[in-house]
Amino acid sequence: MNTKEAIELAKVGSEKAFTYLYNTYHKVIYSNIYYIVKNKDVADDLLSETFLKAFKNIDKFTKDISFEMWLKTIANNHSIDFIRSINKEQNNVYVDDDLLKEFIYTDNSNPEKELIKKEEYGRFERGLVSLSKKQEEVLRCRYNDNMSYKEIAEKLNLSIGTIKHYIHRYKNKLITNINNQ
Repeated sequence: MNTKEAIELAKVGSEKAFTYLYNTYHKVIYSNIYYIVKNKDVADDLLSETFLKAFKNIDKFTKDISFEMWLKTIANNHSIDFIRSINKEQNNVYVDDDLLKEFIYTDNSNPEKELIKKEEYGRFERGLVSLSKKQEEVLRCRYNDNMSYKEIAEKLNLSIGTIKHYIHRYKNKLITNINNQ
């Protein structure tokens, strides 16, 4: 099988063709992505996402450019979008884990403090409800279940780098939701 045949077979859904194309191009595309993001975990995730995008849109591939160049374009655009989202998040206010943990844990030794904590926990819960199911699940794993990044990554079958990125982004969104209540 060659690339042209694999592309045509992939357009009709051949898994063998997808495997052939992935095995043929994944190293060069990974290198391209890694050069942009400079992080192995993120590059692994972006590589998978790049091939998913490419295979989802394989019918849009035209012979005007090489398949490798088409994949590189998808990878570059996806990597740049990722970098932009990171830069945008870095401009947001960093929220410390301790701040969120204060919404969750109660101190039963003081009834007044306990009432305040219950109110804060209610705000925390209302803030979570306004998130997507995925966002809520990640934050509940971290703050309600007190799971480590590694444990969450294993549970959700994602890389630790991706989990760290998600938690940072979702915490900021949660705090914004809580502050807007």
